Amino acid sequence: MPQPTPPASHQDLLDRPPFAHFATIRPDGAAQSGLTWFAWDGERARFSPTRTRQKIRNLEHEPAVSFHLDDPDNPYRTPEARGRVESTEPLRTRDHRVNHPGSDSDQPAAEAGR
Repeated sequence: MPQPTPPASHQDLLDRPPFAHFATIRPDGAAQSGLTWFAWDGERARFSPTRTRQKIRNLEHEPAVSFHLDDPDNPYRTPEARGRVESTEPLRTRDHRVNHPGSDSDQPAAEAGR
């Protein structure tokens, strides 16, 4: 099955800094959503939740995720993606960075394939 490609009309949201609403499923089945840093590498979204947070435990239990981006200029323009996390390895070991102020790049990279 071919992988979906983000529409060109929303590429600017993938290129701009750098928050996404990131939703996971808790072990008790409840949804958990919150803002997190992310980067788009042209193929995958990479997130940087803190290793000790509930999100990582959620992902280790159930890798299904959903995330959406907000357009600060148009609140009705919000692309959403759903998928499964492929890895929760620390960023440095995977040679990928989610750059944000104060980043030490040792945060885990929750990678959602497209």
